[in-house]
Amino acid sequence: MTHARRYRIKDVSVAYHHLFIVSDDEDKTVYIFHYQYDKLGHTLILMNSSGTVLINIRQISQIHITFDIYAVDDNEHHNNLLGVLRRRGPPWHHKYIIESVYGEYKIDRTGKLHSHEYKLMQDQQSIAKIHQEDQESDHLASIEIAEDVDKKKDPFILTLVMIQLSL
Repeated sequence: MTHARRYRIKDVSVAYHHLFIVSDDEDKTVYIFHYQYDKLGHTLILMNSSGTVLINIRQISQIHITFDIYAVDDNEHHNNLLGVLRRRGPPWHHKYIIESVYGEYKIDRTGKLHSHEYKLMQDQQSIAKIHQEDQESDHLASIEIAEDVDKKKDPFILTLVMIQLSL
C-alpha cells in the first residue's frame, strides 16, 4: 500500500470544550473534531478548518457500542445517514465493522494485544493505517491513507478513526 496522504490528530482542551485538531503533512489544520459526552453517550462533530460542520456522529448504544454517522448539509440538517459503526467481539480486541454508503469497512488491531497499530480495510484491501501515539507524544494518532482512495472520502475515514480512538 502506497501512502499518499498523512494526517495527525492532536488533543486540545479549550475552556470547557474538548477538541481534536487534524493537521496534514504541512502541519496545516484541515479538520476539527468537537467531542462531547453526556448521559446519552458520545457526540462528535467534524468541521472543516473554517468551522463548517461536515459530519455529525452520535453514539446510539452504550451496551453494544454503536455509532450513527450523518452528513450535514448547508442548512446544518443531519438527516443523511452515511454509515453505522459497531464494535465486534470483546472490547480489548478493538474490532469494528462499518456499514456505509461507501461500502463495508473493518477496523482491526494489527499485532498483539498491546499494539497501538490499526488498519482500516475495505474489500479485503488495506486503505489506511492508524498509529495511536503513546502518552508522551503531543499527538493522539497519525493516519496514512492510501493514494488510490478518493480524497473526498478522507473526512469519513478520519471520522471512523476518531470514533475508534475515542473508545
